[in-house]
Parts: sequence; structure tokens; C-alpha cells
Amino acid sequence: MLCFHALYINSLLLFSAGETFDKRFTIAVDVEGLSEGREKLQVFKEDQLFNRSRHLHCQESSCAPVTLLHLAYLSFTNYLLVLRFHGLEDIDRRYTVSDVLFAFERFEANFTQLQLWFRFIFLIVSFSATCWFGFSLRRSPSQDWSLEQRWTAALLPLLVAHNNPFFPLMFLCSSIVPRVLDSLLQVTMFCALLLCWICVLHGLRQTSRTWLTFYVPKLVLVGLMWLLCTVLIAWRGYHSLRDPTFTGTQLGPLQGVDTFFYVLGGVYLLYVLILILRAYSDLRAMPYLGVRLKLATLSMIVLAVASLSLMSHRLRQSGLGLSFSAVLSTPYTTSTQFLAIYGLVNSFVLCMAWVFSPPTSDRPGGDSRVVKDNPAFSMINDSDEDVIYGEEEESRRPLHRNKPDDDDSD
Repeated sequence: MLCFHALYINSLLLFSAGETFDKRFTIAVDVEGLSEGREKLQVFKEDQLFNRSRHLHCQESSCAPVTLLHLAYLSFTNYLLVLRFHGLEDIDRRYTVSDVLFAFERFEANFTQLQLWFRFIFLIVSFSATCWFGFSLRRSPSQDWSLEQRWTAALLPLLVAHNNPFFPLMFLCSSIVPRVLDSLLQVTMFCALLLCWICVLHGLRQTSRTWLTFYVPKLVLVGLMWLLCTVLIAWRGYHSLRDPTFTGTQLGPLQGVDTFFYVLGGVYLLYVLILILRAYSDLRAMPYLGVRLKLATLSMIVLAVASLSLMSHRLRQSGLGLSFSAVLSTPYTTSTQFLAIYGLVNSFVLCMAWVFSPPTSDRPGGDSRVVKDNPAFSMINDSDEDVIYGEEEESRRPLHRNKPDDDDSD
């Protein structure tokens, strides 16, 4: 199997005297590949030097690592790299540079195998859960599905796509398509979760859900966030394959994307807080809807806090800073990061499938007469209108029913 592993080259300057300063400099990079006959071949189509500015931050006797270049795919066994630094002449005159260290970082084969195996396991489990949940929902009409069941049925196929059955293509070809597709599927899954949360929080209070008044505003808000992510993913994939000095945070004409995304994120957060406050004020007296509301709120908070914590830790290790564009441009560097994020998303959706799956005959509450009298299962299987207003047949039944007289039978 032909594998293409990414390669990153960082530099670290060491000083003999403790000083603190910041300096911007320019780096020029020339990359050539060496064939088996030691012939020099151009790696990139553009026969030119790549120039990019970098920021050097030094404190005490060492400087923060600076990413010099990266190669998204390794098509040659040997490379010839020429690095030229411009703008560091003042540092050499004012300070004593004791050493310059170059660090080569790449993805280990064991990490690649771990990704392949666990993605395959997640893919099989999510596909099996999708088939099982879809088959279990077929026993009841679609109009009787609860709001959570509808969203679970939509999230499970997206989870299969999130686990990406085409992921091995990233190591079999040097095309931009597999890498962009993998990032796009991840973003689509997270945006679907954002849309699911606001629809569930709002839908528990509102049973009349028309497309124009209920779904369109939410689709516009989350759709804009998804569109910004898609544009940045395409921008990053295009330039990372053609410019070895591109780090992912250099947006060029897309500098305002970060700010616009933060504005949309603030609007989304404010909208969620309003929905939660109004839902708890309106539904606290309704036991069935109250339990569903608490379950939705608790699961949303747990997943959001855990995801933000893992992403912030991932960005701190990369050294790119806490920014929206850095999240999309930072790869998984350890198996812990990969398993934590993917395991969290898969566990959340699979738990939804188990909690909101319709009961079967061999499961407690499987009989319809038991379900109607059991609040734990009624909140899952009753439609929202039945929970609030009651079924039409039940409303016509008498409140009291006379017991049969055993003496008359004698």
C-alpha cells in the first residue's frame, strides 16, 4: 500500500543571554524531490520560491517554535530543502545565538493504523445502529414519531458519513478531494448537532412547526456557519497542497471570516439561552416534556463543554492560537485527541438512538397498554400533540368505569 504521510519542519532558536523580544521575519523556501537516480524534480507546479512572513517570540534563553514549512503528501523518498531567512540580521548582531534547532514532525505509521481501525469500527457500529433504528421506527407511522426520534433518524446517517468510509483514500492518492471531503463531513456533523439542539429546545414548546416560521430561521443561522466552514476548508485545502509555507491561519482575502463566525456563534448562543429559559418556564409543570427538556439540555451541555475543552487543548498544543480558522487547520496530533473527539460524537448519537428507540415486545413497555400508563416510555413514543392534549379516543372515554359485578354472573 502506498501511503502519503505529512511532514512538518519547525525551527527553534537558542540564546546564551536571557532576553525577551518579538521579531517578524521572512522565510523563502525551495523544495525539490530526488528521484532514485538522484535527479532533482520539482515538487510543486510553480517553479518559484515560496515566501512567507513569520513571527518570532523569544523569552529567556529560547524562542517559541516556528513552523517553517509542511508537505501535505510525501511523493518522494528524498527531498532537497533550501531555507533562507530574511530580517534576522539585527538579532544576530544584538544577541548571541547559541544554536538553531530544526524539528521534523510526521505522522507515525502506528497512528495512521489506529485511525484506520477505529474509524472502521465506528463506521460499522454507526451503520448497524442506523439500520436497527430505521427498522424499529418502521413499526409505527411517521406521524407518531417524536421530535427526538425524527432527529435521531437524521443524525445517524450523518454519523455514518462523519466516520467517512472514504478516509483511506487520503493515504492512497495525492489529491485534495479526500482531505477536503473528510473535513467537510466533520463540519456537517457538528452543524447538524447545532441545528438539532435548537430545533428540539424550541419544538418541545411549539407543536405547530411550519417550514417558514420554525425551520427557515434556524437553517439560515446554522447554514451560514456551515458555509463559512466550507469556504475555509476549501481555501485551506487548495493552498496547503500548493504552498508549503501555508499554515492554515493566513486567510488573505478571508480575514473577516473569523469575526463573522464569532458573531454568528454569539447569536446562536444567545438564541439557545432564550430557548432554554422559555422552555423551563413553560414546561416545568409538564412531567413528560420536562423530562425530555432536561435530557436535551443536559446532553447538549455535556457534549458542548467536552468538545470545547478538547479543541482548546488541541490548539494549545499546536501553538496556532485560539481562533476559528486554527480549529479547521489543526490536524489530530495524538491518538488521545482523535479517540476523545470521535468517541464523544459517536457515543452521543448512539446514546440518542438507544434512548429514543421504540420499545419492542421483549422490552419493558413493549405492550401499548403499558406504554400509555408508563411516563418513562410515554415521553418517547407519544407524539407531542398527544402528550399535551391527549388522544381523541381517550378524551371520549368516561373518567370512571364501573367494575363488573361478580354476583350477577352467578
